[in-house]
Amino acid sequence: MIEREEIDLDNCNPTSIWQEYQRGINYNRRKNLYTNTDRNYNFFHGKQWENAKLGDMSPIVINVIKPIVKYKVGVINQNAYSVVFSPSYLENNAKEANKLCELLSKHTDRFFENQNITSKLRTIVKDACINSEGIFFMYFDENEGRDGEVVGEIVDKNNIYYGDETNENIEEQPYIIIAFRKPVSVVREEATRKGVSREDIELIVSDEEKKERAGYINNTNNEELTPMCLELLKLYKKVNADGVKTVHFTKCTKFVEIEKEQDTKMKLYPVAHFVWEEEKGNARGMGDVEPNIPNQIEINKTEMRRAIIVKNSAYPKLAYNKSYIKNLKSLNQVGASIEVEGAGLDDIRKYIGYINGTSMSADSKYLLDELVNYTQNLAGAGDNASGNIDVTKTSARAILAVQQAQEQPLNEQLYRFKEFLESIARIYLDMIQNYMIDGLVISDEQEQQVLDENGNITTETVTVGVPVSYEALNELKTNVKVDITPTTPFSKMDMEQSLENLFTADKITFEEWVNALPYDSSYPKKRLEEIIKQREQIKKDISMMQQNAQNQMMQIQGLLNQQARQEDISNIANQGNENIRQFQNYLQQVGGQG
Repeated sequence: MIEREEIDLDNCNPTSIWQEYQRGINYNRRKNLYTNTDRNYNFFHGKQWENAKLGDMSPIVINVIKPIVKYKVGVINQNAYSVVFSPSYLENNAKEANKLCELLSKHTDRFFENQNITSKLRTIVKDACINSEGIFFMYFDENEGRDGEVVGEIVDKNNIYYGDETNENIEEQPYIIIAFRKPVSVVREEATRKGVSREDIELIVSDEEKKERAGYINNTNNEELTPMCLELLKLYKKVNADGVKTVHFTKCTKFVEIEKEQDTKMKLYPVAHFVWEEEKGNARGMGDVEPNIPNQIEINKTEMRRAIIVKNSAYPKLAYNKSYIKNLKSLNQVGASIEVEGAGLDDIRKYIGYINGTSMSADSKYLLDELVNYTQNLAGAGDNASGNIDVTKTSARAILAVQQAQEQPLNEQLYRFKEFLESIARIYLDMIQNYMIDGLVISDEQEQQVLDENGNITTETVTVGVPVSYEALNELKTNVKVDITPTTPFSKMDMEQSLENLFTADKITFEEWVNALPYDSSYPKKRLEEIIKQREQIKKDISMMQQNAQNQMMQIQGLLNQQARQEDISNIANQGNENIRQFQNYLQQVGGQG
């Protein structure tokens, strides 16, 4: 590999995208975006005395920011979300459109599962709460299997640059630049696949463009073990040859254009961002940490002042006349003897004594408590909201009512997150409509009638692949909505209590109660289902034995009517007695259930 020192880069001109990227960096520096990012994460993680000169004092941190963030992030993430597609028009093929939307909804759920999107969304919510913005980027990976696959990943706020930093609407951006830091070898391999000349590939070298990365300031060891460089992806909208405005992209490093302009045919940018709180004239919005930093600083300083006062004046201090003490070092040694010169033992207290500690005003404690309580309560994360309630003395429904009332200030964030998920679903549909040129095969569960081992017809649910053509995908116009199911511990408890009340009041059967329990119920739902199956099997066995006994009685009656031989009647009667004996043994084995 050619090292950067062996190439004269001074005479190389940066690409136009790199120059736009540099303008974005300069703008963000003027807005203190990079320093604020590190500061916000520092205060969340409890690193709140950075660069402070404290001497020999150990810093005290009473971190009220972290529980506030964890509570609010927990409220957003406590719900289960599912994407549902529906046709935006009704025509003669409405039935087919509805079925296709149902398949797409299931396919999107599998995309969320396979790409671990739920876990990534939790990180995005946390990023937005701490640092105002969480970003999700999607791309089509042609190397992911034979037909390719849509891939989604998180992008740090520091690594994305908008053409209009005053507009929160992603789709109205003139362009979006995303900076990826990759190994030089990986970028060179990609350039080779894209047909870049050898001379240009040699210009792809390691660089030091990493000061804008999140966490750079706090990372004392910034050495990269592998030669790395920045790769820039520029997304922009442009009218294509068909007269349609679509998303185009170009990819480059500082000196090399790796991939020339490509038309994705997509109508939507493959970027969605979750802004925690809107701020006029700022595309990034405002998080929940930065406004609380001044209070957090004062809380820590107040507690430090109290600690210093306690250290200096609250404890008794030893006082002595050193002219009479021969071994001063022994004064602080446990059990050591003290040598006194020129003084009688009766007068020892005149030369060695203690100064009693003084009490401190309670005002500082009141101030500290007020700062902590006001900060948490004004942030909507007090004890009642965060669930710090004795559940043994309060019903789940009452707790749920209190928490729901306290969560009202977070409705804005819940709606924003819902819109964010809908944006991801629309982008995903846009991508498969334009990249899956061979169509899709979507897994679906269908009921089919099959013959069991006894020759009886039964109905089983089987998974089949349903082909969906490229034309059908592109003709479909859909609406997207996100269904939300509350899954808080207290909402689950309330549901279980309601079901249990219906069961104990004989409004529903035991089977109906078990079926209605959620899959993650605190009751052992699977074990209860096994008990129901065992009971059903016992009923079937008993019914079969009773049917056999009835058939034998009919045979005996038929023989009597025909004046059959006593030997035949005796054989059938003995067989019947044996069946009764087996039936009685069976009842004993199952405990008489049935």
